[in-house]
Amino acid sequence: MGLADRFPQLLHDYQSPDWLDAEDCDDDVDLVSGARRSLAASLQSIEPRMGLSTLISLRIFGEHVENGSLTGDIAFVLPRFQKEIEAALSLDAVRRGIGRIEAVGLREGSTIIDLRPVFPEPAPEGSIGEDADTEFDFAVRRVLAIHDGFEEGSSPLIWKRGDKELLNAVRMMADDLRTAGVGLEVTAFQHRGDLRRSKLSMTGVMYANEVFKGRQRTTREELGGYTHSISMDGKLVLAARIAKRAKKHEVVRVPEALIKANQMPLGEYVRVEVDQTITSDGTGKILDTTNVFRQIIQHDEKLLDD
Repeated sequence: MGLADRFPQLLHDYQSPDWLDAEDCDDDVDLVSGARRSLAASLQSIEPRMGLSTLISLRIFGEHVENGSLTGDIAFVLPRFQKEIEAALSLDAVRRGIGRIEAVGLREGSTIIDLRPVFPEPAPEGSIGEDADTEFDFAVRRVLAIHDGFEEGSSPLIWKRGDKELLNAVRMMADDLRTAGVGLEVTAFQHRGDLRRSKLSMTGVMYANEVFKGRQRTTREELGGYTHSISMDGKLVLAARIAKRAKKHEVVRVPEALIKANQMPLGEYVRVEVDQTITSDGTGKILDTTNVFRQIIQHDEKLLDD
C-alpha cells in the first residue's frame, strides 16, 4: 500500500507551495529539493516530529581534480568537514557521536563525495530521532555560514569566544584547500527537506587565509612576579605568586651579566620592563606572545609575604 493510500489526508485540498513555482529556482537541484520538502511537510502534517534523513554532497573542484578522481592530496576533505561539524556542535552532542558522518558514494563531476550523518544511539521508542537530526543540521548551517562569509569577502560572524574551536576547524580546512589548490562546494538536503548550498572557491580560501594570518603588535610593558627560574641562555620565568599552578610569564634575552651577578635570585619578587610582541589573527585569537627583556625596574622584598 502506497503512502497516499495509507494517508489520503495528504492529498486533501493540497496546494502547490509558492517556492515550488518560484521563477528564480535553481533547476539543477530544485526538483529534488522540492520533492523532499513536499514529502517532509506531508509527513509532518501527520506527525510533527517526522523528517527525512539528511543527505550531503561535497564537490571538490579545481585544476587538480579530473574525471572524478580522488587523489591522496585531497583525501583530507572528509575528515576536515567532520571536524568542522564537530566544532559547531556542543560537547555533549559530540560525546553522543552526533557529528559523525560517513561517505556513501563517490561520483564524477569534478569529484563529488556523498555523505550522510551517523547517529550511534537508536531513537527512543515512539520517537523519530528529531533532536539528533536537528542538532546536526544546525551545525552544518553554522559551518556553511562561515564558508559563505569567506566566499563573500566579509567577516562571517562576530568573533565570539565560544566559536574559537569552530574557527580553528575552518582555518585548517581552508589551509588544506589552499595547499591542494582546490575549492569546495557543499550541498545539504536537510532533515526538514530544506536545501542548503555553499561554495568556498579559491577566492574565498585566499580571503580566509588572509583573515587567519598572524599580525604582530609590539608595546612596552612592565611585568612583575617571583623568580620561578632563570637560565644562562637568558630565559627568565616569573610567577604571579608562589604556587605550583600560578600564572607565569616568560622573558627572553636577559643579559648574561645580570644572571651571573645574581640580580634576580630565585623566589625574589622583581619587576622588569619588556618589549611585548603579541601575534594574533583577524579573528582576535592570540597566536603567540613574546617578552624581550629591557631592564630591571625594581626589587620589592616586601611582597614576598603577600
